[in-house]
Amino acid sequence: MLFRSLPNDCLDILDFQCGVLSRTQALGSGVGPRTVRARLLAGHWQRLQRGVYTTFTGEPSWEARLWAALCRAGPEAVLSHYTAAELAKITNQRASAIHVTVPRQQHLTPIRGVVLHRSSRIELARHIGTLPPRTRIEETTVDLTQCSRTLDDALAWLARSCGARLTTPDRLRAAMDSRARLRWRRELGIG
Repeated sequence: MLFRSLPNDCLDILDFQCGVLSRTQALGSGVGPRTVRARLLAGHWQRLQRGVYTTFTGEPSWEARLWAALCRAGPEAVLSHYTAAELAKITNQRASAIHVTVPRQQHLTPIRGVVLHRSSRIELARHIGTLPPRTRIEETTVDLTQCSRTLDDALAWLARSCGARLTTPDRLRAAMDSRARLRWRRELGIG
């Protein structure tokens, strides 16, 4: 079976998203449902998540898996917590799952291999201009302090981010001040 080439809009998305494409994106860029099905059945594409495909064969890269998680979670989703920390080089340890934050009002069924977080502040937390989309370093760091088991672990995240010169105490303080609820607020105060 000979496949026609994909529309340019689709190729642009694939280039942008490391070869990953959601069904919605495919249909929106002019790829018909029969073409999607035929490519899947022929083994030219593979399903990574429900409604999300890689358009190549072989093992998907870590970046492709990140894009697949984002595509599955929706257009407003951002990488966050441990995944954003890894991308920002706050840590060099890869988490066992991909952490994604979605708008608080968005309801999703669980996604295989993904830890979902919900936030009403997603637009404030989003790091503009980074790909794949993720939370700003300050937001990521504060999120990690809130996931920490102990105050010492929480303080270590602040020290890592500032010590690596990825942010400043003033920026971290502003991120903390913008949150209505914050565990260890007084103890985490920077200054």
